[in-house]
Amino acid sequence: MTALWFSLLARARLYRRLALFELSLADTPPARPATVPVELRLLAPGDVAAHVALRPDVPPGEVLARLGRGERCFTAWHEGRLVSTTWAATGRVRIDYLDRDLALAPGDAYAYDAFTAPDYRGREIAGLCTASMQRALRAAGVRRLLAAHLPENRFVRGRTAKRPQRDLGVIGYVGLGPWRRHFLRERAGEWRRPSVGR
Repeated sequence: MTALWFSLLARARLYRRLALFELSLADTPPARPATVPVELRLLAPGDVAAHVALRPDVPPGEVLARLGRGERCFTAWHEGRLVSTTWAATGRVRIDYLDRDLALAPGDAYAYDAFTAPDYRGREIAGLCTASMQRALRAAGVRRLLAAHLPENRFVRGRTAKRPQRDLGVIGYVGLGPWRRHFLRERAGEWRRPSVGR
């Protein structure tokens, strides 16, 4: 019943929040091998049509804008088809669900918008894509990976519970129309708090 209540408030844009957590990149455990052969690489501007085929809800202009801001999309391909993606940003990232920016500290990255084609789920491809992202970010000097999800999302909670991570708190807003109060409630004691801005 509580999840339904929060869902109704979120749809009305009166109250929205995401659970924020961090994952250390000091030790990235090896991923399980995929059950089909995949090619792992970064999304290039020439791959926008493939991204739209996988994610028709993300317009081509948005994909190009993300790439133009320096955000990276880590991808997995099977037989020439894009089947899994996960995005990562450093510096400043827009969280559309909260209509807010998150300004990241140096050495931090934010992972978001992970997606695997429904007919490729359960084949360990998403894990390989995520491990590829973690290795590349660590090599680029990133020490900590932040991510957020709906607290009610049991699938994501179960998946992230298998990885060493730290629950940082809740980020969100309460308000009506343009009158909003954004918040970042800490749960894990002292930590390098990312700033929240417009």
